[in-house]
Amino acid sequence: RILVNQKMTLAELETSMSDRDNNLTDGGLATRAMHIDLDFIFDPDPEQVNRNLGDLLERIKRANANTVYLQAFADPDANGAADFVYFPNRNIPVRSDLFNRVAWQIKKRTQVKRIYAWMPMIAWELPKDHPAATDKVVTLHVDQSHLNMAYPRLSPFSPKARKVIREIFEDLGKSALIDGILFHDDVTLSDYEDDSAPARAQYKSWGFNGSIGEIRSDRSEFLRWTRLKTEYLDDFALELAQIVREYRPSLKTARNLYARVALNRDAQEWYAQSLYDSLKRYDYTAIMAMPYMEQADDAGAFYNQIVNNVKQQECGLERTVFELQTVNWRNNNAPISPQEISLTIQHLYALGVHHIAYYPDDLFRNNPDADMMKQVFSRKPPRIYPLKPASPSLQK
Repeated sequence: RILVNQKMTLAELETSMSDRDNNLTDGGLATRAMHIDLDFIFDPDPEQVNRNLGDLLERIKRANANTVYLQAFADPDANGAADFVYFPNRNIPVRSDLFNRVAWQIKKRTQVKRIYAWMPMIAWELPKDHPAATDKVVTLHVDQSHLNMAYPRLSPFSPKARKVIREIFEDLGKSALIDGILFHDDVTLSDYEDDSAPARAQYKSWGFNGSIGEIRSDRSEFLRWTRLKTEYLDDFALELAQIVREYRPSLKTARNLYARVALNRDAQEWYAQSLYDSLKRYDYTAIMAMPYMEQADDAGAFYNQIVNNVKQQECGLERTVFELQTVNWRNNNAPISPQEISLTIQHLYALGVHHIAYYPDDLFRNNPDADMMKQVFSRKPPRIYPLKPASPSLQK
């Protein structure tokens, strides 16, 4: 849909139609995204919330971001699964009805054009008495030498869990003025997951007769299983987006992708994520290009390899957001210096990267420095570039 007003010329209408047909967001401007935790704004004291929100709005204006990824959930016990949300809904306790208020104020009082609701897909911790609370992903076994997700998730194969998740996203669409959804990094299953009863039933419908252990012992079957799990997770994410589109027709999709998936093609086996599929199916793929989190030996080589691999994909740079870390979680959350962040963004721009995001944004410590972000963002002038629409055959 295109909003037409009395002052719109035919040329402007033609441009808007072209942008729509080419799946361009905000006229195809390069993304400059702040990934914001609503936890920084929330406070039991309403007056403190007002002060925090005012400070956030001023900070957004100073940084000159054009996109915000806004947290819509809360995980106060820090176990990796959402216990609360910031919008009215039928299934999860509401920590505070704060999301839409903050989103509306950002749109009204800053230059930001795009607000994405940052949402988990399956990493939900339902109240203990909820009928779907125990329908969780089951890991075949935990081996400290092997990749472990280490946080609770609802099984995407459980009909009860899927129904609850659909309702959560529908309630988000009803209550929030958003331009897109950023799916959290929980759109993933390891190569030892899911071993729940609903998952085993789904595997049987795919033609697998054995256990996960037996599937893993046959290389060709294991690869087929990996591919089907990857498709299944993406199908569900896009189904949820379509539910929200009933209320927000122009909704865009973005998803967080682990850096290893962009670095190593075999990583699809470990995460049930695919760079190739993600670029085809979502409007944007936000790669968590975070060398300290990944314990990379050489940060520069880490970035270069990701960019090179993305460039090999059709519309790779056009659809990829490089999401940078602003703290080192492996070093007591020490802030990364403004100079390093600035030089990293300049380096990525020089490699041809269009879209940059960073996380987290800490308004209390001015991390990263807002004036520095404005300066470095300005080094890449906004530009419109052709972008092919996501393949209809893949957007099921």
